Amino acid sequence: MPLFGRAITLFTIFGFRVRVDLSWALLALLVMSSTAQSFMGSDEPVPPAAAWVLGGVMAIGLLFSIVWHELSHSLVGRRHGMKIRGITLFMLGGVAELEDEPSTPRGEFRMAIVGPLSSFLLAAILGGAFFGLVAIGTWRPLLDLVGQLALMNLALGVFNLFPGFPLDGGRVLRAFLWHVKGDALWATRIASAGGVVFGGLLMAAGIALGLKSHELGYVMWVLIGFFLVRVARTPYRVMLLKSRLGPEPVSKFMGGPPEMVSRAIPVGELMLRFGNQPHDDLLPVSDGERMFGLVTLAQAQRVPRHEWMSRSVGEISVRPTEHLFVTAATSASDALERMRRTGLRSLLVLDGSKIVGTVHAGDLLSFGLRPA
Repeated sequence: MPLFGRAITLFTIFGFRVRVDLSWALLALLVMSSTAQSFMGSDEPVPPAAAWVLGGVMAIGLLFSIVWHELSHSLVGRRHGMKIRGITLFMLGGVAELEDEPSTPRGEFRMAIVGPLSSFLLAAILGGAFFGLVAIGTWRPLLDLVGQLALMNLALGVFNLFPGFPLDGGRVLRAFLWHVKGDALWATRIASAGGVVFGGLLMAAGIALGLKSHELGYVMWVLIGFFLVRVARTPYRVMLLKSRLGPEPVSKFMGGPPEMVSRAIPVGELMLRFGNQPHDDLLPVSDGERMFGLVTLAQAQRVPRHEWMSRSVGEISVRPTEHLFVTAATSASDALERMRRTGLRSLLVLDGSKIVGTVHAGDLLSFGLRPA
């Protein structure tokens, strides 16, 4: 369910946690390397050390530009009542992580359009700085760097205006169609299709131009296009799924309660007894008569094998928190949304303080996405 792998928190701004996925390092290195190489190979070559410093500044400028863009989404989204966990940067850009979708076309439009507008504003500021530096006769490589950052933000704004998910233009299109017809599901389907088309065109163009020019830079076009095709239909599928699940309660889909595991048993025994179960299923850990914590086989697998018999399940279990549980009366769509937000594939069902069952994402998905 999660889009990203491991991410490192950089800082918090206006209450939003800004994180960098480890794949961002690849983009940063690519930007640094290409920028440094261009300065070293220019008509007036820059010394290697200075060229790499300029490359580092370019990478930092790109990071700032994406955070600026996504922060504008986050601030406007919060003003319209949307819950946003934070901002995550990854190899192909960045994303404001919404916990829920806009509830009105107006909120959708405003949150979407502010992203490109913020990039255009930053491009204008950098453009003004460029011409100001020209007037005072600044070092040429610095001028080039500021100019490239201005053009990059201009390109970021233009690119995001294409009318297809998950780009901002796709959300603008959905807001318009939603306002006109009053059907959010239909509008989402059209915007998702636009994203698939644009992603496919970008991949085809990247392959064609790459084969013609033999330049590796077009690989990025292919990667971005592949990413767009992969995620473009997700909003439509999620909305379709929620509409089909409707008010169905968790009780309709839940299985029996999982077996309780003693906190004292070694990790190796846990793997031996439950190794054939899905590795992301939650297993309750007991301390006598009370629940001590929760564990998954995925957690156990991260323990080095030579420590399996010396470490207990209690050592690796996590504290039971409210977001890991639902009740039998909880709507299935709410349970699925909680799994999406947390990255879990199952939740435990409580009746008071007693665990009475488990609900799995697979069961909800197979029901919600069955042919109509």
